[in-house]
Amino acid sequence: MHGAARMHRNPYSLLSSPRELDHYEIGVRRMEESRGGSHFMHDQVRVGSHLEIAHPVNLFALDKSHASMC
Repeated sequence: MHGAARMHRNPYSLLSSPRELDHYEIGVRRMEESRGGSHFMHDQVRVGSHLEIAHPVNLFALDKSHASMC
């Protein structure tokens, strides 16, 4: 299945400020040997697309010493 019928569960980098809570900006590298997630994001998703997402999850510990700089 492709498009809205398929659920993608892939980690992507959040680029937006943590103060902006009404939307997320993400970075997705297109991988030619992917399982389809990066191809879907590059080929189907456009600026302004609405995606159903889960809450952000960290795959590494955050450096809280720079938290005031965000």
